[in-house]
Amino acid sequence: MSSAMTAVTVGAVAGPALLGPAGAVARALGLPETAGLYLLAAVAFPAAAVLTLRLDLRLWNAASQAGEHAAGGGSPARGRGGQGGGPTVWDGRRRGGAALALLLLGVANLTMVTAMGVTPVHLHAHDWPLDSVGLLVAAHVAPMFGPSAVSGRLCDRFGARSVALLGTVVQLLALPLIAPAGTGSTWMAVPGLLLLGLGWNLHLISSSALVIQRSRGARRHRAEGIGESVMGMGAVAGTLGLAGPLLTIGGLPLLCLTLGAVTLLASLPLLKEVRR
Repeated sequence: MSSAMTAVTVGAVAGPALLGPAGAVARALGLPETAGLYLLAAVAFPAAAVLTLRLDLRLWNAASQAGEHAAGGGSPARGRGGQGGGPTVWDGRRRGGAALALLLLGVANLTMVTAMGVTPVHLHAHDWPLDSVGLLVAAHVAPMFGPSAVSGRLCDRFGARSVALLGTVVQLLALPLIAPAGTGSTWMAVPGLLLLGLGWNLHLISSSALVIQRSRGARRHRAEGIGESVMGMGAVAGTLGLAGPLLTIGGLPLLCLTLGAVTLLASLPLLKEVRR
């Protein structure tokens, strides 16, 4: 998983870095500068769909050939997904731990997406050009995915719970640096967003490992899907539920304070586990 996340880094960093050039293309076409990335996405998503289709066809052919070999040997390939899996996704002895792992995934994504989503808007409002905003977002995305292999090794060496706790600490350090961007002290947001991305990466790898460890072996693919869904719900809750009202009431400082409190509360059960 960590190797796959490292590979994602290239596209994740390149996209925001192209904000300025894409804006220039949009202006040349008579469109608003901020429409540039939509033009880029209009090309990138169909290209990704074509590549995904080719990969899917290869996997389908490989699976068909494997099925033919299995049938020829008198051992059908079907039914593997249910072997020893039982009717539920989670290991009955670890359901509480699985819920905690999902909570950590959701809150980590809520914190990162919400803070990262509103901070560039504040920076642009304080006269940061789109080129600079794009480069900062690219720099933020790099530690979101780049250190995945290192995060995976840390999980192997020290345990996923300890790495998840480290991710919490890093995110809590990031939020006070981001908060002043709402009042004009914008440069502190640079190290803040870098730390925010790093904390998210530590949480993603470690909490995903906890989800897998606490699920039934034959149901792990479903557990991974549930984890992704919880991350999506966290992002929606943060951007649509928290960001607007809190920014209206107290600006970016209040939003960061709330995100820090939510992150800390979600990690208290994890701290108890680590101390056992």
